[in-house]
Amino acid sequence: MKDLIAFDFNPGGFIGYELSDEEFFPLLQEIDEVQSNFENAEPFNENLVGQIKHEYRLNKNRKPLEKIAIKMAEEYTKIYNYKSGGATENLVLNEYWVNFQRKHEFNPFHNHDGEFVFVIYVKVPYTIEEEQAATAYVEARINRAGYFSFLFITPLGEITAFELAADKKFERRMILFPAKLNHQVYPFYSSDEFRITVSGNLFLKK
Repeated sequence: MKDLIAFDFNPGGFIGYELSDEEFFPLLQEIDEVQSNFENAEPFNENLVGQIKHEYRLNKNRKPLEKIAIKMAEEYTKIYNYKSGGATENLVLNEYWVNFQRKHEFNPFHNHDGEFVFVIYVKVPYTIEEEQAATAYVEARINRAGYFSFLFITPLGEITAFELAADKKFERRMILFPAKLNHQVYPFYSSDEFRITVSGNLFLKK
């Protein structure tokens, strides 16, 4: 798969891919339709743990996204010698949704059902440098405002995190990882615009 990048931590990791215009713009159009009229969109909040007001089910780009996600899952199993619950050719995109995250909202520690999950960064209205500046009043040893974080257990039994500075430079990127890999999204503070992401779950065909 062209332009696929692997990010390693021990054990496992995640992979990333930048969507082409042909792949990205139909999805962007679907999101714009939802954003233009939240009242007519189908809420998805009750299926999620996010402390986020605007979360909605999507459907129009299911097949194109499924194709991309399955290819990424195939590459993931090769790169990390990962054994999921079944063959990747039996995967289907069960559901996908859009998050319009506002300042101070967040996604707590969680994982997903299914075999794999993906996240597409549609719009990120900040840089990590802007987040650091906006929260400079917090004299903490570590500042994670605006970050995406993976949490896992090392071979030595230590609970640790891989911190991803997923800011404006991640726009149009898609990342994929095993559904049971715990992760969280920290709140941001430097912008009043939406942070827009699309997520989806790959399941095995029943």
